[in-house]
Amino acid sequence: MSRLVVERVEKLAEQVAAMTRVQMCAIVLDLAACPAWAEALDGTRCARLIGGQKTDRRRALAALRKGQPPEGLVVLEYRPGASRFIAEAVSGPAPEVACWGARGDRKTSAALGAVIILADLHREGGAPLPMRWMVPTGSHVEHELKFCRTVLALHWGGMWSLREDKHLAVLTIDGVELAHLDLFGTSDPGALDRMRMEAACLWVEEAAPAALEGGGGVPEDAYSMSCRPVACRRPVAWRW
Repeated sequence: MSRLVVERVEKLAEQVAAMTRVQMCAIVLDLAACPAWAEALDGTRCARLIGGQKTDRRRALAALRKGQPPEGLVVLEYRPGASRFIAEAVSGPAPEVACWGARGDRKTSAALGAVIILADLHREGGAPLPMRWMVPTGSHVEHELKFCRTVLALHWGGMWSLREDKHLAVLTIDGVELAHLDLFGTSDPGALDRMRMEAACLWVEEAAPAALEGGGGVPEDAYSMSCRPVACRRPVAWRW
């Protein structure tokens, strides 16, 4: 098969995949005060809608306020603790944000929600896409066993995909690649070189060693090297 035919087949495959991906999603938070980048729903709940046209988002917002989300809208709801973390990560004053919790508290899902909002604000501000993230952890095996399974969970509706042998997580909404997350471990000699890559934000997954699970954590020198000034709407570092 010629290279031209292969390229056409790959292009068609990408177009078909884009048609089956999420066209619009709503991130619903439970907060005492609604942030400027979200819309109030009811009581303490607010939402950020991503994707679609402005009229589509208005109709979806009205439906959410009635408790009747429209068909095709992926709704991601977060509890108060996760909501506070997302709000702090998106628009808080601190350059570094730590999230603590027990296994199963959906910390990774909360961070992914913050990535989605930040990437949408990144686009809204006219910055180039996709928004690039560094996501190191102790070893890439840890990513494969935890992070990679989380992004492929059904509740995301297919907005996340994995490429490059699970070293790249891609966020696609309404056919637009909003964010690229570079996934890698820090346990080998080349880790410090990878921490020098250009990125808008840093997300350290499982920063501390986990004795019971065998996780080695992320070395302090690697973390310090990656915390450097970057040019984006909200440079921020997360860790837990």
